[in-house]
Amino acid sequence: MKIAYLTLIALVLLTACQVQAANLTLNDVIVSLENQHLTVEESKENNESIFDKKLNDVKPNKYRLHDKTFLIYIYDSEENRKKGRKDFQKQTESMNTVSYDVYEVKNVLIFYVYEKELDNSIDEGIHQAISNLERLEL
Repeated sequence: MKIAYLTLIALVLLTACQVQAANLTLNDVIVSLENQHLTVEESKENNESIFDKKLNDVKPNKYRLHDKTFLIYIYDSEENRKKGRKDFQKQTESMNTVSYDVYEVKNVLIFYVYEKELDNSIDEGIHQAISNLERLEL
């Protein structure tokens, strides 16, 4: 009986560890982008853009990609990432914004604000990085 009880506890603990490990980190995202030859530079800009706001209580990690705004939100779960996306939609529903793309993978929400014209090679690289993150075993 004790062995069965200990086995059950061990199984629960291992399962809990696996669930926590399923989240991507900021480093995972940066490395995946760099593997696609997309170098992001940390941005210290403090602009008051709609893209620079907290979404679902998470502040963005601010970068520049080919001199354009690139924001990475890291959430503690996929559900909270989805809430962050809804938060953005709610905040911007009556606004006329510049051109941007949104990328979502697991617990990560990314905004690439390209403003006017999207460079297809950059977009393809981001999509490939996202695809690689989806397949990443954590």
